[in-house]
Order: sequence, then C-alpha cells, then structure tokens
Amino acid sequence: MTPRPLAWAVAALATMGGARAAAAADLPPFACAGPFVPTATQGSLQKVFGPPNVIYRSEPAGEGTFVMATVLFPRETARRAVIEWMVHEKRRRPALVRVDVGAQWKTPEGIGLGTSLKTVERLNGRPFTLAGFGWDYEGTSLDFQGGALGGGACQLTLRFAPHAVDDAAAEALGPLLAQLTGDGAFRSDDPAMQKVDPVVYEMVLKWD
Repeated sequence: MTPRPLAWAVAALATMGGARAAAAADLPPFACAGPFVPTATQGSLQKVFGPPNVIYRSEPAGEGTFVMATVLFPRETARRAVIEWMVHEKRRRPALVRVDVGAQWKTPEGIGLGTSLKTVERLNGRPFTLAGFGWDYEGTSLDFQGGALGGGACQLTLRFAPHAVDDAAAEALGPLLAQLTGDGAFRSDDPAMQKVDPVVYEMVLKWD
C-alpha cells in the first residue's frame, strides 16, 4: 500500500476534470474477473492494455518499503493500477491489484475513489467494520460482515479517509475523529463514523 494521502485532500477526488474521466471511460470493472482473473500474467495484461501501457518496475509499498510490481498506464493518473504478483519472477498469479488517488476505476457495484462510507454500507446491504483513522492504514475495511461486498477467494478491500470541504468543516470534525483514531476496529454504523462519512481513497483486490 502507498502512504495514505493527507486526509483533507481526499475531497479533491470529487473534482477531477472531464478529460481524466473521458480517459478512463473504457476501463473494465475493477473486479476479480476480466483482466484480473487469478490466472492473469503480465503477458495477458499486455494483450488487453497494450505493451507500452504495462510496465514492471519498483513501486512504494508503504512504511518506507518498495516492491517490484506491474503498473498499468504509469503516466496516466486516471487509469493507473498496480499489480503485485505471487510468482514475481514469472509475473503471474496476482497477489493484489491496487488503485489510489486520481484513478477512475470502479467496481461492478459502482464504487470508486471518492465513494462515501454511507454509499458503501448501502451497497453492502449491512454495516461493516473498518480500522480507525490517523495512521498509515487508516480506514481499511476489515470485515463486510457477510454483506454483498465480502466473500470469495478474492477480496475487495476499501480504504477510507475523512474529508472536509473547508477549514471550518474540518475543525467541526475534530471531536468526532478523536473517537475514531487508531488501529482498532470500528463499525460503519457507529454514530460518529456516520457523521464523519469518510470517502474511499484506495481500493485493493487481494487473493488469499
């Protein structure tokens, strides 16, 4: 995982220009199907997206570490995605696929960067649990509690961060965030979490 963005910068996800949206219009769903099936390889991704758009290189992995990974559209923020492999030397069998700030990928349910916690809870069909805020892995979905977004050998992980449209709104959220800080588990229907209503800043597909 890349280091989390500044929490208040997440609001910018909703203001991306039409050019970026148009560039991402032909993206397949962000799902454990299509190009991201368990048998995918770097070669199969090159057939789908074109060899110039599929590059193998060193990528940040969080907490100051780096991994070798395949990057889709490395020069296009709207279409960028990072794939880490179970079999690194042969670049096959995805271990995870990650998209973060600026990417326009969406799940089959329509979840993308900037989607609110309340919307995700509705699409899941029930409350779920997520990690607290204020650390590198803030807002990571932990358990969809048997809802529509959970289950299967390939898991969707969403990471949420608080957002505010201005300094006054950010200040107003302060007391609520104090209740939701740390790496413990919090329910999405917690009253404080519902008032903060954080948004998705990163999406990950991960295979067991």
